[in-house]
Amino acid sequence: MSQSEIPYTSATVWDLSLMKRLCNFKDYGDVQLKLSVKNACDTFYAGSEDSYMPGRTFYGGLVYRF
Repeated sequence: MSQSEIPYTSATVWDLSLMKRLCNFKDYGDVQLKLSVKNACDTFYAGSEDSYMPGRTFYGGLVYRF
């Protein structure tokens, strides 16, 4: 069955996120590394009949907290 033949149905999607403190400035806050995966199982699904959602997507960044 091709992706165009899959009927519009509900789906369970897993999003995962991991944060690790890299350094802590006593009076100024801390810096953290953040890694995330959206749709970790790469589930094919649609938001509506004409709107297909993206597959597995990776994100990364630095977070500064005061």
